[in-house]
Amino acid sequence: MLLFEKIPHIVDPLTELRCLYRVMKPGGAVLVAEPDASSSPAYSAALVALGAPHAVTKNEVMNFLKTTGFKLWREIDLPPYYTSIWRKPASLELSPVDRWME
Repeated sequence: MLLFEKIPHIVDPLTELRCLYRVMKPGGAVLVAEPDASSSPAYSAALVALGAPHAVTKNEVMNFLKTTGFKLWREIDLPPYYTSIWRKPASLELSPVDRWME
């Protein structure tokens, strides 16, 4: 899944990310590239002026994704964006011998 400049345009990011988490397969990944309001305030202000409900910082994006259940896999340094890859944890597979534990 790709989230490129989407979170500033979502009215309730936490609810939307929970929905994405719910429909994603275990082990799936999300590439996040969001403008970081703390490192590029002019770019974020331009997004808000063009209709985005709010500007978000790197920490806010990370908190949204952590709260939803995604696990950080890799961060990529590409200013003015906060860019990272997050994964939905894969469910544990029990061996046939351990099925009694279900």
